[in-house]
Amino acid sequence: MLRTILGALVGREVSQNNRGGGVKGAIVGGLLTRGLSRMGPLGMAASAAYLGKKAYDRHKASRAGVPPRV
Repeated sequence: MLRTILGALVGREVSQNNRGGGVKGAIVGGLLTRGLSRMGPLGMAASAAYLGKKAYDRHKASRAGVPPRV
């Protein structure tokens, strides 16, 4: 279940950066989390750290009044 949630969040990040649609983000998110989950806990920690960094950057940008980089 955790892999599915992380895959959805990573896919959303990819689709926001490309502005082309959600299909590419869904495919990349699914493949990335499948590969990271094969690495075991280290892979899941890496994807969670990536998402945490993105959330922290958005929070910091919103407090500074700068629009977040999408």
